[in-house]
Amino acid sequence: MNVEFISQNLKNSWLGKSIYLKNEINSTNTWAKDNIKNEKRGAVFIANHQTNGRGLKNRAWEAPAGKNILLSFIDIPPQNPEQAHHLTLLAGIALHEAVLQTGNTHATLKWPNDLLINSKKAGGILCEQKENKIVVGIGLNVNSTKTDFSPAVQAISTSLFDESGKEEKRETIITHILNAYEFFRSQYDIQGISFLKAEWNKRNGIMGKTVRIIEVDNEYTGTAMGLDDQGFLLVKTQNELKQVIAGDLFLV
Repeated sequence: MNVEFISQNLKNSWLGKSIYLKNEINSTNTWAKDNIKNEKRGAVFIANHQTNGRGLKNRAWEAPAGKNILLSFIDIPPQNPEQAHHLTLLAGIALHEAVLQTGNTHATLKWPNDLLINSKKAGGILCEQKENKIVVGIGLNVNSTKTDFSPAVQAISTSLFDESGKEEKRETIITHILNAYEFFRSQYDIQGISFLKAEWNKRNGIMGKTVRIIEVDNEYTGTAMGLDDQGFLLVKTQNELKQVIAGDLFLV
């Protein structure tokens, strides 16, 4: 991993001014949170391997050493702290844009934090708050192959390499992610939820499709209708239009 290449190709004013690299770490999000008090907004933490990678709801995130992107960076909440969940969506938009720049045109977003390629998971976002800052964690399967994962993960995942048959330079994609995130964050800060809705809705692969939503105490099926004015998902069932604030989504 060539950190100098990333630094030289960034166009940002704040994101990526400090970049840290470790060959192995328990979790880049944990690493960032442990240093969040002393680090400024925009500090980036990258690892070649995680021993305890995590996704949403503390689910394990598998990644072979030296093949995929494992990074976290520090941001600040939106002006309205209650809209912190918008950063998960913004990170997804930036990740999607970076993947498009590799030439892959089949990537789509799945609410709330997944990037899919041909309906299989290739990347994910995990945002966590500490010390009035947000750690944005991003994982992307780049050069891994099916045999790098457990049988359970093989069945539901893919990578850029699996889809195209060619290896990608991770540093180039990281540069695209960081440049895209700062750009989209700046536009969101200016335009607000209308910008976020428009960008996410045109990049998602679930709108108009039948989905199953599993919440803590409820489960139902309906049609995904896109984001509402709060950044939550709308699902139309037979009887009503539901706002999904938290839960698991499955394509039916």
